[in-house]
Amino acid sequence: CPKGELKAVLLLQNNCLEVYTVDLSAKATGSSRSGQVTLGGHRSDVRTLAFSSDNIAMLSASAETVKIWNRSTLQCIRTMACDYALCSLFVPGDRQVIVGSKTGKLQMFDLASGNLLESVDAHNGAVWSISLSPDQRGFATGGADKCVKFWEFELVKDEDTQNSRRLSMKQTRVLQLDEDVLCVRYSPNSKVLAVSLLDCTVKIARAHV
Repeated sequence: CPKGELKAVLLLQNNCLEVYTVDLSAKATGSSRSGQVTLGGHRSDVRTLAFSSDNIAMLSASAETVKIWNRSTLQCIRTMACDYALCSLFVPGDRQVIVGSKTGKLQMFDLASGNLLESVDAHNGAVWSISLSPDQRGFATGGADKCVKFWEFELVKDEDTQNSRRLSMKQTRVLQLDEDVLCVRYSPNSKVLAVSLLDCTVKIARAHV
């Protein structure tokens, strides 16, 4: 550094590197930011990860963004603003992703455009877990409202274009339990669902009635 000048590099909690310069020869000592490097990752802790069915892409989500990464190059190829994410999955076909949030919402994003396609008030509390059914026709969610909810994919009229249809999600059934639902998983044959609860128990429920 030039004589009479001090430089400091700071690594911040939000994944930024900042360089500050202090002029020691000045009468009034002060500092100025002379540079900044912003990394491509998240600004807060990552709470959920998911792989696409072809293993080419990976999803990561945090308190403010969903990011889609190329697994081979490790480059971020899409960033989308979201609610505080807790769980996620790639929709069959890998053209959309669904994120379950701390606010109880399910958010569906289109990967080609990065747009939010749909936001549904799914649970009265955090959506802790989401599981795709093996037949790929729908999924199940578990939340802090002590409910397991079953959903099906459906095509609905796109209100923006009026001439095309888009993917949507429809709730089909609710399973009420005695404790908060922390995790849900389908059996390989789609017949039963394993549910872990806050009281340290696991319940086995029929996936279809």
